[in-house]
Amino acid sequence: MEEVDLTQYFDALIRKWWLIVGLTLVCALVAGVYAFTRPSFYRARALVATVKEVTQVSFSQEIKTLSEDEIDPKVSRAQRLRSFVAMASSPAIAEAVLAQLGDQLPAQQRSTRALLGMVRADIPRGTDLIEIVATHPNPSIAEMVANAWAQEYIRQLNEVYSS
Repeated sequence: MEEVDLTQYFDALIRKWWLIVGLTLVCALVAGVYAFTRPSFYRARALVATVKEVTQVSFSQEIKTLSEDEIDPKVSRAQRLRSFVAMASSPAIAEAVLAQLGDQLPAQQRSTRALLGMVRADIPRGTDLIEIVATHPNPSIAEMVANAWAQEYIRQLNEVYSS
């Protein structure tokens, strides 16, 4: 059985300790500069509740309010929520928000594409809400876009689904 001699490796590490420490410090410095010079991004969130109810009146003495599942059992609530999320990323909403906010937005954000890049929609886990999140380096703009987006989304959703 051969014996492994590690002393030559330890000797090399001891001789080059300054290189190891120096590279570690340079990497830490570069990471610190990157972290402090990178712009902060703020997220503003708007939650939209989705409820569709229909009142069914019969000739008896009762009025019955039906839930979505009772109205159309072929389409599940989860499927409907996914379609609501897809609709929240509509360029039509971005165009309406752009028309509403106009000059309040920075010049580089005054396009449908830029607004669509700022906003995302999702369903928070365990809820039936639609969450609209706007991200921007300026917290006021993030809040303004999230609120305008949610209002326009509600308007368009009501226009499509109300009867």
